[in-house]
Amino acid sequence: MDIVTEDAAARTRIRESLDESLIVEAAAGTGKTTELIQRILAVLRSGRTTVDKIVAVTFTRKAAGELRLRLRVELDKARLAAKDANEIRFLEDAVARLEEAHLGTIHSFCAEILRQRPVEARLAPGFEEIDEAQALSLYSRAFDSWIQQRLQEMSPALRRLISRFSIERATEENRPVERLRQAGLDIVGWRDFRQPWRKTTFDRDPEIQRLIPEIAVLAQIASECNVPRHPSLDGAISASLGARQHSIATRKYSGSSLKLPCWPRSHLNATSPAIR
Repeated sequence: MDIVTEDAAARTRIRESLDESLIVEAAAGTGKTTELIQRILAVLRSGRTTVDKIVAVTFTRKAAGELRLRLRVELDKARLAAKDANEIRFLEDAVARLEEAHLGTIHSFCAEILRQRPVEARLAPGFEEIDEAQALSLYSRAFDSWIQQRLQEMSPALRRLISRFSIERATEENRPVERLRQAGLDIVGWRDFRQPWRKTTFDRDPEIQRLIPEIAVLAQIASECNVPRHPSLDGAISASLGARQHSIATRKYSGSSLKLPCWPRSHLNATSPAIR
């Protein structure tokens, strides 16, 4: 059996095997929506159910609108082509009551269920769902309020994070606060995962102190490089200064330590014995 025949057999099964549940996996543009519509038509044509009990959900409002429009067109075609009296009656009923079908986004379908049971869901009956743009706007307002408060307090962790982002080359979209904003937005996307975040214990100050002698050695090696404009040269200066700063008795790691982890990551592959 060749690939074309297998594909045709799969499409036939989707359209005709109406008494079993199917999971269809296929790449974009292969006709999943078309086959979904044909399966809905077949179910309605057979009288197995009515259109008000059909649920078809997608991710975007645009796709949901196209789904509804295409189903309406196919229902009209099927009604005109039908010969059996019962089949015609089923299809005409579907056309007349198409607006009762649950064709929309996942969010709108869930919202409809919640509106039917607002007390059990502990929601105000008049709640409204928001689109992606509105959600992003609300998040930005919440983040701006949060970051202003945190910048006034300026915890050591936030100071280190902003300083680390500042060391790297920044663009309009890659500024420290914008990167922190995006990180928060990524976490929001994971809010439905209830497993606690894993926080690995890390004794930062002793680890920095352990790395200082190694970085000092690396800085010494890089300082002997005789290759003009070698990537290690700028890093060597930073590492050397960082090592000197950490050798002072006060051991304040909040700001100066940030040079230590950033330097090897960007220059380690370039600093080898061959540069000497």
